[in-house]
Amino acid sequence: MIVVANAGPLIALAEIGCFDLLKSLYGRIHIPTAVRDEVVVSQDGRPGALEVETAAWVQVMSVRDVTAVKNLEIKCLLFAERQEFLNRRDAEFAEKTS
Repeated sequence: MIVVANAGPLIALAEIGCFDLLKSLYGRIHIPTAVRDEVVVSQDGRPGALEVETAAWVQVMSVRDVTAVKNLEIKCLLFAERQEFLNRRDAEFAEKTS
C-alpha cells in the first residue's frame, strides 16, 4: 500500500509527539515536495519540521500531474464528509433504538 500524506497530519502528529505512529502503521509514507517545503522550509521550527527532515521512512516525491492530485484530494474530502454524515446518522439511529 502506498500512503501519501499532506502537511496537516504530519504537523499534528509531531505536535503531540506521535509522528512515529505513521511509521508503525505504514512503514513508509510519501509526501510531495510541496508538503516537505510547507513543513520544513516555510515554517522554521514548526512541529514536524525536524521529523520530516530526518525520518528515513518519509519519502519526498515530485508531483508530475498536479491536476490529478487536486482531484484526488477533492475525492478524499468528499469521502471524509460522507463518512462523517454516515457516522452521525448511525449514532442518531442507535440513540433512537436504544
